[in-house]
Amino acid sequence: SQTPLDTYMNQITLAKIDDLAKLDPDYPAEYAKGIVLYRLGSYPNAIDAFERYLAASPSGPYAVRAVNYMKASLEHEAAFGGP
Repeated sequence: SQTPLDTYMNQITLAKIDDLAKLDPDYPAEYAKGIVLYRLGSYPNAIDAFERYLAASPSGPYAVRAVNYMKASLEHEAAFGGP
């Protein structure tokens, strides 16, 4: 379970990801968003982000991790429902 501070920090991080992607077009923004959304418990949105990353970089450096996070998100969603 996250504290309100954890949730706030993850939301700030999510806002910064787009800034990083603007500075570096190779930054894996969708992958990073997926991780933050996963940590926030927003599993459907995390799944969407990981799917976008995998569509753009199916053999990218984070593809295996993206698939694993996506599977975990699907499992959480099936077991516990949304946030």
